Amino acid sequence: QRLRFTCSTRADGEPIWSDRDDAMINADNFAVDAVIDGLTAETVYWVQVSSSNEHGWSDWSPSLQTRTTNGTPLQPTPPWGVVEGPGGTLTVQWQEPTDPDAPVDSWILRHSVDPNMSLAHQSGKPIPGEFTQAVIEGLFPGRTYFVQIQGVNAKGRGPWSKVSTGFTMEGRPSLQCTQVRTSDIRSDRASIMWKPPPQADQVREYYLRHALNPEMENAKQVKIASGGFMTGTVTELPPNSRVYAQVAALNQWGLSEWSDVVAFDTLKPSVP
Repeated sequence: QRLRFTCSTRADGEPIWSDRDDAMINADNFAVDAVIDGLTAETVYWVQVSSSNEHGWSDWSPSLQTRTTNGTPLQPTPPWGVVEGPGGTLTVQWQEPTDPDAPVDSWILRHSVDPNMSLAHQSGKPIPGEFTQAVIEGLFPGRTYFVQIQGVNAKGRGPWSKVSTGFTMEGRPSLQCTQVRTSDIRSDRASIMWKPPPQADQVREYYLRHALNPEMENAKQVKIASGGFMTGTVTELPPNSRVYAQVAALNQWGLSEWSDVVAFDTLKPSVP
């Protein structure tokens, strides 16, 4: 037996087939593949096969559609992945396209909270081509992210993969408030200021507490609304006393750890 291939690009309507005698091969050893060269890059082709014996040629097989490349990597599969706990980390994997003529030298990964990939954040360093897994860190808790991957070689960049399904990051309480400090200290009150935690837009309110000991035993506590200046006032303080204060942030997943303690001394009462 022998095989022959015909191929063509689609014209208006019916395909225009072109026999390729140079693609004929013997099938005695069951090798039923062949290389068709001289094709145009980045072009869609339809291929059919016909076999013959002593009685003649068979009908043509159903058409197989394929597309030649320009040497850049083919499109990889959409990434899939696993959310690694509440720490803002996502591990994604993908499958490399199989094309020996367009090997992948490196990968570029990008992610976005928009499934249309607007304002996507691209990975800083290319991922070596032999890897098909990457870790994305620093993602915001409670948000859903979408991921794409793209292969690169000496010929250029291949197409982006299709957009992955969404990965929703687990929520967690805010990080600690920092840089707690005092101002406008008087005999019976003082103002406390602080730097908000990262992702402060998720903070619902702050808690400010004070006590007369660094262990914060019998502390008094007040709520401070979020969204304004990061400051609150503690009142009804004893004059000429050492006071300790802390701040914590509350979001939908709970209360953060209390900040470091700030200590200050109230003034002596003024003498009329």
